[in-house]
Amino acid sequence: MFLHPRAASHAGQERPSELLLNDEPFLTVIAGDGSVRFINKAAIAYMTVALELEMSGRSDSEARLAMDGCTPIDLTLDDGSTFVGEVSILLPQANSRLQDFLNTSDRFFEVRDARAVHFVNRDRVVMVKATE
Repeated sequence: MFLHPRAASHAGQERPSELLLNDEPFLTVIAGDGSVRFINKAAIAYMTVALELEMSGRSDSEARLAMDGCTPIDLTLDDGSTFVGEVSILLPQANSRLQDFLNTSDRFFEVRDARAVHFVNRDRVVMVKATE
């Protein structure tokens, strides 16, 4: 996947989340054979990146905010993939339930574990269970 060396909204390199959450329907990747391919984001079930790649360049306050309101979950996708991790629910208090979070409009949401961030396509989710 191509990440711009300079992000539009902050110092440092573009983050995978910014690439997935922008309005462009395709992202560009280099295949193992070196060829360039254009992937429709709607076809991506999930994408996993190292935690340090997604968190790189974030200030301490941004990093803390990203971890606020974390809810532990178990999640299953339509292809049988499963994830155990946490989602950060940053919504107004009146709408801060897990169900409210799952019903927001962004195509992808983050599930974090100790080593990675999994960007999950909402359209591919079959079941989510809070594990508090």
